[in-house]
Amino acid sequence: MFDFRTHFRNLYEFFYDQGNSDKAHAFHFIQSWENKIAPTNIKRWNIKINQYLSHISYRRVTEIYNGWAVKEMYDHFITLINQFISELSEEFLTNELKSLKS
Repeated sequence: MFDFRTHFRNLYEFFYDQGNSDKAHAFHFIQSWENKIAPTNIKRWNIKINQYLSHISYRRVTEIYNGWAVKEMYDHFITLINQFISELSEEFLTNELKSLKS
């Protein structure tokens, strides 16, 4: 689960955060994605994951972290990744990404 949470956080930053210019963001490749807003449930999971991964806290062992909605989070990002790949211009498509494009 630790790896899943870490990947969730990285995908969230790539697709939704607009900050740090040193990090790659979806809108660097598809300009229309610049103001993409995360759904409320995904924002909430991102906050919980950040708290869980970043802080040594008592909350890590309480009910706030019980019952991770893995399927909900996974389904969201699989859909988003597929959408991103389908909208990506030819100049950014590697052979690996072309094989994923439906």
